[in-house]
Amino acid sequence: MNMLSSLPNILNILGDTAAIAALTGSIELAAITAAALLPSQRVFGASVGLPRTAIVVPAHNEECGIEKTLANLQSEIDGDPSAQVFVIADNCTDATARVAHEAGAIVIERHDPEPARERLRAELRFRPHLRARLRGYAPPGRAQREEILTTNPDVSVVIVSFNTRDVLRECLNTLAVQAGNVSYETFVVDNASRDGSDDMVAREFPEVRLFRSSVNLGFAGANNVAFPHCRGRYVVLLNSDAFLTPGALALSVEKMDANPRAGIGGARLVGRNGSWQPSARLFPSPLNDFLLLSGLSARFPRSRFFGRVDRTWASDREATETDWVPGAYSIIRWSALEQAGPFDGRFFLYYEEVDLCRRFQKAGYTIHYWPEIVVIHLGGESSRTLEQVRMSSAGRQLTLWRMRSALLYYRKHHGWAVWLARYEEAIWHLLRALRNGSNAKSEESREIVQLLKQAWRETQGGRVSPPQPW
Repeated sequence: MNMLSSLPNILNILGDTAAIAALTGSIELAAITAAALLPSQRVFGASVGLPRTAIVVPAHNEECGIEKTLANLQSEIDGDPSAQVFVIADNCTDATARVAHEAGAIVIERHDPEPARERLRAELRFRPHLRARLRGYAPPGRAQREEILTTNPDVSVVIVSFNTRDVLRECLNTLAVQAGNVSYETFVVDNASRDGSDDMVAREFPEVRLFRSSVNLGFAGANNVAFPHCRGRYVVLLNSDAFLTPGALALSVEKMDANPRAGIGGARLVGRNGSWQPSARLFPSPLNDFLLLSGLSARFPRSRFFGRVDRTWASDREATETDWVPGAYSIIRWSALEQAGPFDGRFFLYYEEVDLCRRFQKAGYTIHYWPEIVVIHLGGESSRTLEQVRMSSAGRQLTLWRMRSALLYYRKHHGWAVWLARYEEAIWHLLRALRNGSNAKSEESREIVQLLKQAWRETQGGRVSPPQPW
């Protein structure tokens, strides 16, 4: 069935639900959620770039009616596997979210004690092509706009949570202590944690704006859920296993204020023991990938050529412009984010910040590494909770996911070079397997070659992102 041919019937079904949601303000989140996850259709009149069709149903305490609504929708889209139904459970105090989830919808719970203010904020801050057209929506007057703008914080901190309850608690407590005089707001987007991370945030940090997803949205998708609700001049991405040190947030704002063309700034990332972590990196390329893959970067770290990828040849105390900075901690200029666009939701995990930094540079902004800003980063905490996923031997990377994202990145930014990227790694591991005979290294390389073939097949050579969550 062609989904678009059913559009009149679908709008009929959603009429009452959408009208109710317009009063609560959740339709803004609906539009950006669809844009973050999914090719080019129109969602409630907002033109967004999506890879498949999203039907977004905002709901507020509609336990009795939501099941029937979803059943009617499913009958209309039956036979179209590209369509996905989302339910935005807006400040629900009944069983709407549970009923919707059991009916097969992807559910995102929205908890906001002041939805009316959220409507005004979205009207002021939304990028034009994502602004929802709401029935019965009255735009704020001049006085209301001025009042909102004068109360905006300096920084909006966005934290993505996935089964990291204890370190997330430490992260939020450290943020409160180390924020100093910087005015900020905090968002936590929970990616369907199984360890009670979301309940802990709701219980212990009531001031935090919490979004609960019934599925893992990935890093890009989860951040994109929070972006349209940010009021700050800057957005800070903070991993749940990353902790600010004294003055880090204030210095980040100071640096951005002093560099109006700086789009994104990064910190010096260190372990708990002060150990160095890569914090200023070059964009991936066949040459840079080979230097890492072959071990030449690690063997000659002080060489300006071989140590180029992670700048190991230079002092980590030296500030510099760079290609990209890790998403464990970064500060983003909001106006630049509006211009360059949010994360590309096709990158479920890995390469999403690389892609974002590349688009910022194309938009005319610079990427900076500021070593005076120090952030403690544990690394790999969410990855440890995943089961039945093949891990690479370095950095706890999820090998298959890394390969998928690498192919998507190369196809997007380098075109035909995606073939070179694929065969470079495959040939290297085939040679490694032959050299090592039948030992553990040989077996690992053979498995990696098979994973490369799988990633190529699943992404159609980097052209499409496999169905999410990965």
